[in-house]
Amino acid sequence: MIDAFLLLGLIIVFGFFAVYIYEKYKISQVLLLMLLGLLIGPVLNIVDTSEGSVMRGVYPFMSTLALIILLFDGGISLNIFNVFKTISKSLIFTTFTFMLSILVGLVLIPIYHLNIIEALIVGATLAGISSAIVISMVEKVKASEKTKVLLTIESVLNDSLVIIAVFILIQAAITPNLSLSSFANKLLGSFAIATLFGALGAFVWHSLLKKIKSYQFDYMLTLAFLFILYSLTEMVQANGGLAVFVFGLVFGNLKNIPSYIISHKYISLEDERIRDIQYEITFFVRTFFFTYIGLLYPLHNLNMEILGISVFLTALFLAIRYLSFKVILEKEEGYNIAYIVSIMPRGLAAAVVVGLIFGAGIYIRNLDIITFTVIFLSNLLSTISIYIFNKP
Repeated sequence: MIDAFLLLGLIIVFGFFAVYIYEKYKISQVLLLMLLGLLIGPVLNIVDTSEGSVMRGVYPFMSTLALIILLFDGGISLNIFNVFKTISKSLIFTTFTFMLSILVGLVLIPIYHLNIIEALIVGATLAGISSAIVISMVEKVKASEKTKVLLTIESVLNDSLVIIAVFILIQAAITPNLSLSSFANKLLGSFAIATLFGALGAFVWHSLLKKIKSYQFDYMLTLAFLFILYSLTEMVQANGGLAVFVFGLVFGNLKNIPSYIISHKYISLEDERIRDIQYEITFFVRTFFFTYIGLLYPLHNLNMEILGISVFLTALFLAIRYLSFKVILEKEEGYNIAYIVSIMPRGLAAAVVVGLIFGAGIYIRNLDIITFTVIFLSNLLSTISIYIFNKP
């Protein structure tokens, strides 16, 4: 086995070249990092990723850490007023696309003899695009700002929708009397609490930072506050990821809020040093997270049947995005259909909820390998699309 620190260094170096390759040839660093993980894990077995291994054991921690860092980065990178301009269309598009995508799971009923709830669980698992990946992909594409904002908001909401929808469907599977009203109340309540926690947290933390301006480590303290915010939001059964995104969105745009509402005397994120630190940490986390996704791919279970099903499901998700655009956004100006339809990578949330499903005692044959294959195919499709549409 290769020395752990040597491997660590090589992954970081590869991550640097992956960014360079993306800048020069528009080949997504996400896909390159996943391929690296696939190579050093399932293909060459340089890293042990078998059941019960340390790499699989730390997955919940790694995925949550990546979610917090990347959602915060996505929040502070957006202009809050651009978000407000597109929020209504983003919500409609996201909801419509997500609900149709859940129904895709129904096509597996005759293949795997699933009941309706189990089929909807599969659909919900794969229904959402990943914020961790979308934020990375849209960062420098030649799309309009409205398109970037829509995709970012959709992906952040999707992370929440996937986890909440799968959790509620699991409850429906083990508690047959769960009503539609209970589902709606839980979903809306979770979103409202997370948004409130995130916005209030940004204002509270801004006030606290003004009092500790003379001290160093303000970025690390902000990171610590994010961890606390995420945990407290999850403790009240709301979505911590959405709270972190809202925190970053509000905190990163404090300078745009009128001074009679909030003092501009000290806003930490105006300090270039802090933005530089955020950029470095985001690069580090992004590099290891996507390599990690490739490491966990259950390659030994892949066969032509699973590949065929995964390709078919990916094609259906693509068709649904095209339909959603035609129904909701076609008459709107400023949206790029090519990017909105084709940037559809599955990722973090899908990989996380597979463990929740099996942990609840619900066994759906080949769910893990289908999920990871769709993650890979959807990222491949998104990467190819960006390469084609982003040419000079």
